[in-house]
Amino acid sequence: MTRTSRMIRFVITVILTAALATAMSTQFVLGGLISVGAEVSMADRLSMTAFDIVGMGPLYAVFILLGLGVAFFAADRTSRLISFKRPVIYAAAGMVAMLVMLVLMEQVFFGVPLIPGARSLGGLLAQVLIGGLAGYTYATMSKPADATA
Repeated sequence: MTRTSRMIRFVITVILTAALATAMSTQFVLGGLISVGAEVSMADRLSMTAFDIVGMGPLYAVFILLGLGVAFFAADRTSRLISFKRPVIYAAAGMVAMLVMLVLMEQVFFGVPLIPGARSLGGLLAQVLIGGLAGYTYATMSKPADATA
């Protein structure tokens, strides 16, 4: 697989991860509103999710690109050193990247969690799982010809 091909797959992974993570964040925020008695219709859910993907998604994608870039570099080096399933290594790297990224964002920005849907433990875990899905997806999309998944 060429470097360009891997780069395209990485960018696709980042875009999909940012869209999914942003949408999940929105759903956790709306769930919090519903839990205190707000009425949120399905149309509202959809329009708010689309609004957040367009508005917050690109900035979140920059952070995700940086986090997954470092994590996938480490995963690539790790997968060359140990004989373990490549998708599992990348999934773990994606999960760690999302967790570290969210914790660091909060620390850098004066203790304020920037991703609203990650302010609860459930929301944070959902973001971390999305990172794992990103790693798994990238590993399967970019599988070297001589590697075994």
